Amino acid sequence: MTSKDELIKLFNDSASDREKGKQMEADNIKEFQDETRKLFIQMREWLDGTPVEIERNKTPIHDDTTNVRTYPMDTMAIFNAGKRMELRPTTLYLMGSTGEIEIKFTGISRRNLQYSLYMKDSFSGENEPGIWSLVNTSNRQSERTPLTKEVFYSLISNLT
Repeated sequence: MTSKDELIKLFNDSASDREKGKQMEADNIKEFQDETRKLFIQMREWLDGTPVEIERNKTPIHDDTTNVRTYPMDTMAIFNAGKRMELRPTTLYLMGSTGEIEIKFTGISRRNLQYSLYMKDSFSGENEPGIWSLVNTSNRQSERTPLTKEVFYSLISNLT
């Protein structure tokens, strides 16, 4: 093989690797969109029969961790008695996880509540891939808990 042939092979391999990377990113974005949608449907079912109001929307998120930079994601807000909990996807790639949803509270007296949901959280150790972890980001340890119905009810109790 000549030097030119080797160079052409390197260019071709590089182009192939870029295409594989683009496809992997597209697959990861789709999984994040699908898993977020399923999560919001599950949360709605968990809240069935409660006095809260739920609002779901789709909005573009601007994600610096992807080459695409912008893609549509579902968002959800839960309201009760002038209090609000908003769940907004923020990023696809972060250390130890694939997919983050920030949780923000408004109208509550405890202003230091900061939580996120991480998809495929490898730091938790207790979660299977595809299952969400609730992460308390308001403390230094960033305590992680597998998201269950009971954990969700504890979180939503901040709206009472």
